[in-house]
Amino acid sequence: MIVALACLTTAIGLVAACAQYFHELTPAVSYRAYVTALTLFSFVMSNLGLNALIAVSVPVLTMLYPLAIVLVVLSFFHRFFRGSAKVYGMALLFTGVFSLYDGFKAMGVETAWLEPLLSWAPLFSVGLGWVVPALIGAVLGFLIDWPTVVNRKHAA
Repeated sequence: MIVALACLTTAIGLVAACAQYFHELTPAVSYRAYVTALTLFSFVMSNLGLNALIAVSVPVLTMLYPLAIVLVVLSFFHRFFRGSAKVYGMALLFTGVFSLYDGFKAMGVETAWLEPLLSWAPLFSVGLGWVVPALIGAVLGFLIDWPTVVNRKHAA
């Protein structure tokens, strides 16, 4: 009973927080409509079964995890490049190419034609081909934005 109540309060909190966030993004849609939509979506997803949920979530997570990891790592070095959007953008762009490939592969989409284009990357064979391109993208973004970063440094 305690576990059920803990799960219920967590679910209610998540629905309320998401509804509030989306309502702030698009106030034209009511908070109540977001709560209703999120609750119905959650109900449908919870009744699909674990196998269906895993089949849907694994490709999505495979695409999102490298991007999230790059964002977190870059946030540790944010002060060194003065928060340059070009550093973030280039690193995420280069990572995104590999993330999409891995996500499509996890979905079962035919991706063999892309392998010759992407297999140059170290660690590609173990699903970490995005690491070196993320570094290259961050360095390129830094070099492109070098004058702005230096000017911000002198202004500070």
